[in-house]
Amino acid sequence: MNDSQQKDTSLNKVASSISDHIYVTELSQDSSPTTHFLSEKIQTITGYPLETFQADPAFWHSIIHPDDRPLFIEHRAKLTNQQGNEVEYRLNRADGEIIWVRDSGQVDNNADSKSGVMVYGIVSDITPRRKAQEALTLARDRALEASRLKSQLLANVSHDLRTPLTTILGYAQLLEMGAHGPLADKQRETISGIIKSAKYLTNLVNDLLDQAKLEDGKLKLNITSFVPSDIVNQVQSNMSVPAHTKGLTLITDIGPDVPLTVTGDPDRVQQILANLVSNAIKFTTEGTVHVRLFRPDPKHWALQVSDTGIGIPTTEQPHIFEPFRQVDGSGKGDTSGAGLGLSIVKQLTTLMGGYISLESEEGQGSTFTVHLPLMPSNVDAN
Repeated sequence: MNDSQQKDTSLNKVASSISDHIYVTELSQDSSPTTHFLSEKIQTITGYPLETFQADPAFWHSIIHPDDRPLFIEHRAKLTNQQGNEVEYRLNRADGEIIWVRDSGQVDNNADSKSGVMVYGIVSDITPRRKAQEALTLARDRALEASRLKSQLLANVSHDLRTPLTTILGYAQLLEMGAHGPLADKQRETISGIIKSAKYLTNLVNDLLDQAKLEDGKLKLNITSFVPSDIVNQVQSNMSVPAHTKGLTLITDIGPDVPLTVTGDPDRVQQILANLVSNAIKFTTEGTVHVRLFRPDPKHWALQVSDTGIGIPTTEQPHIFEPFRQVDGSGKGDTSGAGLGLSIVKQLTTLMGGYISLESEEGQGSTFTVHLPLMPSNVDAN
């Protein structure tokens, strides 16, 4: 048995133990490829007899999908130039099925070839993997499209609701002020309920619009210098009545090392703090809500809201900032709302170059801390 026969025997033993097709071919710049070895697995992969490929070395090229033939030609060119290479392309099987294969070729620089380059290659059927990838890509594209349509629907519906809500709220406030004559106690109570509901729906619409803009990357910041303590005082003024109504104590604490002015979007910072304080009041039945303004490190300033409320279960904490997620569904506390507040808080904080942290224990209350840069950079601003 000569060396060539021994090599073929060894290759046949290897080829019979794997599901891939093994080939040995000699490539040359000046002549057609010369096939030295083809394993029988070529028939399993392509559906064509081994003898067909042995009789016509160019037959392999003929069953490559027309769109992928340039890839194969480039692959062969690299191998001819003594560069190992790997490529994925489609084949047309004998039964009409289109399959994906991975063709990996390595050059034997020590081969005793005078006229060309000896290439040892493996062809693997990767159709199941490619189909799985295509299914994942399709699912991802559909999910992205569904998310886009959802955001667009939220924005459209919210815009359509805003105008009539503004009208209802305006007329109700005129009635409350006695624009059409004095009101009886029962009438005033009814109108007060209308105003309260209209304000709630207006806030909900605004949250939906913000969520849609944030998801689409269309929310812009108005970066300017502002006094952070003014925002704390304003939120305290706005939230003192809701806190007092529930019998809660609303405490504010402004640290001595906080800069007089910082840079950011004051309206969005106030929205963040108002959302956190509103949530704290909503989920606290007795005790206190504590708002702190402080400087945790030289590069940041922070807003912290702590409460003595129901707390957040450990299992819920990883999901607390997801949109439309309610903190608690067991009837503890007031869980009304769309579940957008904390999602918007986190997204706005991130948009301004900051981050938010949470510490909470069920039944013991929660502490949310928003860290914001003293001088934000790389933010999406007008």
